Amino acid sequence: MSSVISLREHQVTQKAAIREWVRIYARSSVPGQGARGTLVSATGSGKTITAAASALECFPGGRILVTVPTLDLLAQTAQAWRAVGHRAPMVAVCSLENDPVLNALGVRTTTNAIQLALWAGSGPVVVFATYASLVDREDPEDPTGQQTVRGPLEAALAGGER
Repeated sequence: MSSVISLREHQVTQKAAIREWVRIYARSSVPGQGARGTLVSATGSGKTITAAASALECFPGGRILVTVPTLDLLAQTAQAWRAVGHRAPMVAVCSLENDPVLNALGVRTTTNAIQLALWAGSGPVVVFATYASLVDREDPEDPTGQQTVRGPLEAALAGGER
């Protein structure tokens, strides 16, 4: 599958470095918690496009998690990933129900851990989440008395809300 967006020279170089990083894990065992990487580059240099193109090349049938700091950036990132050529199902773990951008991209949204697990299912999927969906949050009505509840992404991965 070819990219819809043409990469700039520095992005092609970065993508080659990412490809080599992925090959290192392919030649060795990946840690049980998985592998993750960070692309460091100047503001406006196209990190999102580079990451999306790299993921498409290196993990075409993969299960990919993309975390971002804000809801606005989540929608922009999903747009970029579709523009690069990702056609896998996409799910956003966020409160943006009926968001016109995400709806137009075919990105489902949920904050429910069970719904996320069902939609992510098996096979290729790209899950977008804000940092806030990763961590425990306060729940003063928690029946267990812990007064916290898992973030929806952590809960889905663990198999339940608590």
